Amino acid sequence: MANTVKLTRKELYEKVWSKPMVQLAKEFNISDVGLSKICKRFNIPRPGLGHWAKLEHGKPVHKKKLPEEIHDSEIIINLNAETKKFTPISTIDNKKAESLGEKYFVQEHLRHCHPLISKAKKALESKHTEHWTDTLSINVGKEQRHRTLRILNAVFKYMEKRGHTIEILRQNLRQTCLFVKIKEYPVGIRIREKYKQVPHEMTHEEEEHKKKYGYSFAHKYDPVYEGKLVFQIIDPFFMTNIETSDGKRKKLEDKLGLILLKILRKAKDQLERNIRKKKDDKERQRCWLQEQERLKKQREEEQKINNLEKEVENWRKSRYLRDYLKAAAELVTEKRGGYNEGSEFDLWLKWAHSYANRIDPLHIQK
Repeated sequence: MANTVKLTRKELYEKVWSKPMVQLAKEFNISDVGLSKICKRFNIPRPGLGHWAKLEHGKPVHKKKLPEEIHDSEIIINLNAETKKFTPISTIDNKKAESLGEKYFVQEHLRHCHPLISKAKKALESKHTEHWTDTLSINVGKEQRHRTLRILNAVFKYMEKRGHTIEILRQNLRQTCLFVKIKEYPVGIRIREKYKQVPHEMTHEEEEHKKKYGYSFAHKYDPVYEGKLVFQIIDPFFMTNIETSDGKRKKLEDKLGLILLKILRKAKDQLERNIRKKKDDKERQRCWLQEQERLKKQREEEQKINNLEKEVENWRKSRYLRDYLKAAAELVTEKRGGYNEGSEFDLWLKWAHSYANRIDPLHIQK
């Protein structure tokens, strides 16, 4: 018989960081290589080389954080005692699309439906137009309205059962958008029916209005719906839509698992995109700070050079001044026989020497 071990990502993460992979793998009766593959598959970080040696010798180690995921996938290790093989299974794997559709099937009725569906149903019953567009981002003909609500009801119930929310955001006075909010990441969804446009045939009232006033508010074309529904998953970041349509063999109801899987994956893409953006922003911030530090050191270096050159220039100037003052004193002594202390020349000479000392960077003040 095969033994089964069930773990969440967080549980396996804690185990991986509690003991070496070789020891932990023995508890699951698999190889450490096989356990490493499981960790890689579910994006669980592992200790690097030398981690346990550093820990044993009391050196500081860094424990990597568990990356955030949209879903805490349940990890199931099916162990065959004879062949020692394992099979990791993710609850949002491709192979689960069909089982999702079978488990969360589209009901044939709208009893006990989601509140938004119930509200839309009441609004639908009061409408008498050929096509319908309302807050649930629906654009279908009369014949497909009930079916469209049943599909959305199944999607709403599945998402809310998993802890996600359904939100309606108004873009303008005439248009609203429907979102499935998975954690903090909204995924836009919409259902429309394929149609062709045919020239509008004016009614008697429209013709009378045109004859009387010279113009008409009637549409130029009318939609002719074909009965094929299209489920759209909207990506506002790339301005693209992921579509799943009615096929010849399978209708949207039969593709519910695939639709749910695409919605979950779109939210996961947004999460990964947000993680990459945060990483890029952090790298840009690091580069900016590094550049600012480089510019600061460059400015400091330039200031030091300017100060040095200024000091050299002042030192040279002070030497020239002293030579000049010495020559001036010798000239006065030669022609006048000297000068008296306190005389005008003596006061000027002392002031000039004081100035030379002030600008001399090597002069030691007494």
